[in-house]
Amino acid sequence: MAGDLLIAGRGGNAAIYTGRLSSAGGWASWRPVDVLLPVRRLGTWVDTFDYALDPQTSVARMHALGVRTLYLGTARFSGPSDFFDADAAGRWLDAAHAAGITVVGW
Repeated sequence: MAGDLLIAGRGGNAAIYTGRLSSAGGWASWRPVDVLLPVRRLGTWVDTFDYALDPQTSVARMHALGVRTLYLGTARFSGPSDFFDADAAGRWLDAAHAAGITVVGW
């Protein structure tokens, strides 16, 4: 909140904690900081070995878990082309876009 004072400190267990002094007065209790929060729920990947999964079901689960970016593998390093299975890749792409998930092909 505007006017609040937020402080951070390291506990005896090496964890980081924050405390807040409210502008209305009074300290809130110390809360542990999730140091991995900036990278949680950002993205996941699907490669050609995952193409056997149902894209609709899988993407719905990703969306429910807060995934915002899907890294979609389109080929195998030893493959002769850019697409292992273009139709399957398209189903994953369509499902992700329908769920509002950004797709990065690789």
